[in-house]
Amino acid sequence: MKQKITALMIFFLFTAAGPLIGLSIQQGRVKVVLHENSGRFSVYYLEDIQRDRYVSLLFERDPRTSESGLLMNNRILTLGKSSEFSQRIEKTVDGAKFVWTSPQLEVEQKFSFAKSDPNSLAEGIRIETKIKNISEQQQSVGFHLLLDTYLGEKGDVHFRTSNDEVLEREREFRLDMPLYWLSPTKDMSFEGLHSVLKGQGVTIPDRLVFSNWKRLSENLWNLQTQSRRNFNLLPYSINDSAVAQFYDPMRLPSGGQREITALMGAYNGSPLRITAGGTEGRGEEAAESRQDMEGLSMDDLRELAREDLIAVDDIIASIDSLLSFPENIEQDKIELIKRDLRRLDEKREQYTKIE
Repeated sequence: MKQKITALMIFFLFTAAGPLIGLSIQQGRVKVVLHENSGRFSVYYLEDIQRDRYVSLLFERDPRTSESGLLMNNRILTLGKSSEFSQRIEKTVDGAKFVWTSPQLEVEQKFSFAKSDPNSLAEGIRIETKIKNISEQQQSVGFHLLLDTYLGEKGDVHFRTSNDEVLEREREFRLDMPLYWLSPTKDMSFEGLHSVLKGQGVTIPDRLVFSNWKRLSENLWNLQTQSRRNFNLLPYSINDSAVAQFYDPMRLPSGGQREITALMGAYNGSPLRITAGGTEGRGEEAAESRQDMEGLSMDDLRELAREDLIAVDDIIASIDSLLSFPENIEQDKIELIKRDLRRLDEKREQYTKIE
């Protein structure tokens, strides 16, 4: 009996821990987990700083329902699932990455952090996917990002676009691509999950599809959207929506490569952005962002202090990362750390004025 109980305990421990196996990185209000066992990723947002409560931005129970994949010579391949690719995970100076290698291709997918404002904490992630042809023959390669959303399923609206268009049924965008799409939350401190589709440094998808998750995941590149369809697929899948961003195939000569950059994360009134050089936020803009602490309630002050403590942790982590990868130290990264230290020093002076 004891042996059976011990065996059951071990089974449940490994079953519970299974989905969590992977490399975890964290900055600001965002945590990312790269899952070694499936080649997928999870993204979490610190929705409540006081309670240290994280909310998953994608369907959490099974990370495999979201995926990155290829359309290679008219064959659909799921990265992390296809037996044609070996896989490894590495920590980088800015975050972490997957590397998938086959006899034809090397795919590197890097995860780093993103903000909507240079003076805010990280609210989302930047996903940079580099696809290189390492074979001697030309290869035709497209890329897709399938995201199993769920936040909008809890309310009446599954999706909205930057144009305030409400999406209640299947929809496809091509030439009329919005700035971003949003999966709205209900009764939370942030407005939802959004993915930026246009802007500096962002690769515009060639096609954007909203559909039922099962219908979309089983058809992907072949799905023909129907405007009368909602997000049900009776009797198998009810009120289950998803989004796919498609980047059309390109012919890559031997040694050729393509890069695709996507931005996604929590929406707090402004979309995420990529800024040149990362040294913005100085001078007048930084001065305008300073908060006057006088008149704030104790609860507001505690919230502000917790945000600043997170910022301190981020700086320490950035310095540790640079020391771990000295070959990647660049002046821009040093200037970013100096800027953040100046901001915290200004905050320190304001804290000392509070009685």
